[in-house]
Parts: sequence; C-alpha cells; structure tokens
Amino acid sequence: MTQLNQLPLLRTDINLAVFCQAGVYKIICLQNKKIYVGESNNCLNRIGKHFTELKNQTHHCLDLQKDFNQYGFLNFQAFIIYSIVSRPEL
Repeated sequence: MTQLNQLPLLRTDINLAVFCQAGVYKIICLQNKKIYVGESNNCLNRIGKHFTELKNQTHHCLDLQKDFNQYGFLNFQAFIIYSIVSRPEL
C-alpha cells in the first residue's frame, strides 16, 4: 500500500491562494496528453468539483470521463494557466 507522503500528487511548494483566485485552469491526462481547459471564479473549488464528478462518473465532458475511467486519478494533474489576482479597493 502506498503511503500518502509517497504519492506524486502531494506537493508542498504550491501556493493555494493562487488556486483560490479567479482564472483559467487546465486538467491534463498524463497518459494521452489530452487537456481540458476551464475558467472559474475560484479555480480550487472548481477543480475539486471536476474530480468529484469524475469519481462519481457524472462529468459533463464524456471524453474526460472516459479517460479518467481508463487511466485513473493518479494520471491527471491540474494547473492554473492564468490567475486573476484581486486587489482591495483603493
């Protein structure tokens, strides 16, 4: 059994504040290099919903769902392509 600290998807160098911002993100299948691109007001929340839907086999993108079913969770990564950093009003 793999221990959690040995999983390649757990990283300590990620700034989660960036993921919570509005922006554009991508989910990539590491096996076939297919990319799903989306946008959200909260990328972390939206990416989490994608993986919840994929796990529950209810994702609206049938190609992404098919790849997830075939290759499994560990063969997918999510990245922020563009982050919109909010500023307090001056």
